Amino acid sequence: MKNILVLLFALLCVRFSISITRADWARTNGPFGGSIYSFTAMGGTVYAGTGGDGVYLSTDNGAHWEASGLSGLTVYSLDTAGANILAGTNAGVYLSSNNGADWVAAGLTNLAIHSLTFSGKNIVAGAAGGLFSGGIYLSSDNGVHWDTTAITNDGIHTFLNVGGIIFAGADDGIYHSTDNGVHWDTTGLMHYGINSMIISNSVIIAAVASFDIFRSTDNGASWTAASNGLVDGNINTLAANGTLIFAAADTGGGVCIVG
Repeated sequence: MKNILVLLFALLCVRFSISITRADWARTNGPFGGSIYSFTAMGGTVYAGTGGDGVYLSTDNGAHWEASGLSGLTVYSLDTAGANILAGTNAGVYLSSNNGADWVAAGLTNLAIHSLTFSGKNIVAGAAGGLFSGGIYLSSDNGVHWDTTAITNDGIHTFLNVGGIIFAGADDGIYHSTDNGVHWDTTGLMHYGINSMIISNSVIIAAVASFDIFRSTDNGASWTAASNGLVDGNINTLAANGTLIFAAADTGGGVCIVG
């Protein structure tokens, strides 16, 4: 029997400046039932990955949400490429080619995958550290086979693709790759744990584990704090869909949205 979760989806409504404007966050109508760890968007649909209750989707910018599969799994990461949606879970990688109606296992089932991205012909997967094997893994055949990279001893929590550069947010700062994830170099915010990164209006925005937000206008060469007005709470994930930005954290209630 499906477990009935009693925790609210734990999220924070935050307020901060990411460029030259300031706006207020407003809660959407759910989803409720547990923690939310990830977002992605495709074709006007927003997908939310939850802690232990799979994937939810909304086709009306958060006014309504419905279950979209992977019930029982924690979905740490979601990403899209073409008609495919990838989900990184506590039991490896899953793939959907029909808008989340069905999901199939795509490897790394012994790892907790906190981050996923597509780059060139590669799927790039970031595994958590701690009790799990951290590092970055590559697949060029939709998850049939996976190869390791030089990043093997750092927990990876988020990826961001910007103009052919992949940024990887880790337990110990940010790495970047210019060759579809084959080779990696350090970028910045070292000694910070990076939970999430997005780009909005050419500004890279990073949420760190110390409850702070940083921004970069030069592809990660330098970073400045952007936490003005941010309330207490550890932000798990950020996402942008058009002019809208979503933020989810580990205390509070509901999904918050600014636009």
